[in-house]
Amino acid sequence: MPRAASFALFFAIVLGVTGGIHTYVWARLVRDTGVPPPWSGRFAVALAVLAASLPLSVALSRWLTPGPGRLLLSPLFVWMGLVFLLLVTLACADVARAACRAAMSPINAERRTFLARLLGGAAAAITTAAGAIGVRAALGPIAVRDVRVRLARLPRALDGLTIVQLTDLHVGPTLGRDFVAEVVARTNALAPDLVAITGDLVD
Repeated sequence: MPRAASFALFFAIVLGVTGGIHTYVWARLVRDTGVPPPWSGRFAVALAVLAASLPLSVALSRWLTPGPGRLLLSPLFVWMGLVFLLLVTLACADVARAACRAAMSPINAERRTFLARLLGGAAAAITTAAGAIGVRAALGPIAVRDVRVRLARLPRALDGLTIVQLTDLHVGPTLGRDFVAEVVARTNALAPDLVAITGDLVD
């Protein structure tokens, strides 16, 4: 398959998945909660734009330099994380909704709307709190955790071997040279015998 065709297929699949996720979010937080027009329409347009922006951000990240890329893509990457959290919390809310319907059957329209607002509001609040914690952790100082590993059959010559494991650096359009330089300096300051880089080195 030609490169352009494979990229177009990938883009279409990602757009379909993100569109489905955003449609689900709209259904649970806008339609089911009874948001009146014109706000329901505005939310629908906003979610459609956000859905399209996610695969677009992946494409843009291949061409943008770290400076402009950080300004443009950081909000989109934050939304990418938030909408995933929303998907999980709303799915959990759906389980709770099904349990309530089974216990309180039948539920009239007024109770159904109240339940949708209660569960939707809880899901949005949990997502906002978790997202704020995640952003704070991402923007905070690099975390260093000291872990002692005891191995019964470790050769005596390797006793005291120090390994620095680096994981989930995600170097790319939002994290560039300065961040890498800081990681290298912090790593060298620990004077390790071995450096292991595991998972998501670059975006």
